[in-house]
Amino acid sequence: MRRHTPIGLKILTAGVMLFGLTAQQAMSHECIPASNSAADIFVYNSCKSDLLTGVSGHGKADGEAQNKAEDEAKIDALEQENIYLKAQLKELKARLLQIIGQY
Repeated sequence: MRRHTPIGLKILTAGVMLFGLTAQQAMSHECIPASNSAADIFVYNSCKSDLLTGVSGHGKADGEAQNKAEDEAKIDALEQENIYLKAQLKELKARLLQIIGQY
């Protein structure tokens, strides 16, 4: 007699495979499922989720310095943009006061 796999398990397995493919580039640690059991798939999904959210503690040594430099560059760019936007806002306020003064 042939045993049928529940549709929920098939959907869960497909989701795990799709999730694994989309998240694969961000991983420095591999989560490997021990088997196709529901419990092992749950552990596998939790591992992948932890890696995506950054709470796993894996891979900090390699990319940390590069990430810090990138973050500092982004902060510098945002600070420069903030200065520019404040100057624009000041100019717009002056124009608005000039227009209001005409009426």
